[in-house]
Amino acid sequence: MINTEQKILLLGRQITENDPDRIGGVIALFELLKNNLSSLDVDYDVHDTNRHNYKSSTHFFFSITIKILFGFKNKSHISLHGTANDFFYLAPLVVFFGKFVFKSHVSLRKFAGNFDELYDNAGFIKKWLARYAMKNADAVFFETKYLKEIFRPFNKKTFWFPNVRAGSSYQTDLMFKKRFVFIGQVKKTKGINEILAVFPGLPREYSIDIYGPLSAEYRKDDFLLPNVT
Repeated sequence: MINTEQKILLLGRQITENDPDRIGGVIALFELLKNNLSSLDVDYDVHDTNRHNYKSSTHFFFSITIKILFGFKNKSHISLHGTANDFFYLAPLVVFFGKFVFKSHVSLRKFAGNFDELYDNAGFIKKWLARYAMKNADAVFFETKYLKEIFRPFNKKTFWFPNVRAGSSYQTDLMFKKRFVFIGQVKKTKGINEILAVFPGLPREYSIDIYGPLSAEYRKDDFLLPNVT
């Protein structure tokens, strides 16, 4: 149960001010969390980690530093919701100042599902920083059960926090027509390689339509395959 009398602090990416219509999964999930907390009358503050809402990287660094030094005080719980870079660079600061300087509880939530690859390919310093953050946090959350198991040896209080969205008003019939649709960024970490490996081998009545911006990892010719559009 959430104690609604406690003041908590969320760190995450807010909607991009100069392009509010472009909302990726990280922003959408953070907005959903805020809405859910508000519906429960939970009192919280937010520190924005969306770099696009700052004038420059330097402005972002100094702003976040000031928020950490002066905004962490008197918070019962500090919760970081971030990407891989946040886990490597921001999470260690949040854990150190939040838990050991300001004596708050600290939780870390990692978006996306490729952190094991990024961690394995990181240098010694980045690995040490990420390990420090995960080991000393009061709770760590990953989007997939696979990552939860991979990183649980660092911290027994590591949990699965699935990627969920609010219900849609759009309804369709329940008849399975063997047609699949992918909507999102067309890049390796979204599972595109697995899609391209599976669908050409399925019977002709199966198909998948892929919608989204094409990353530099792919060309349009890569999708000229049976059952893939």
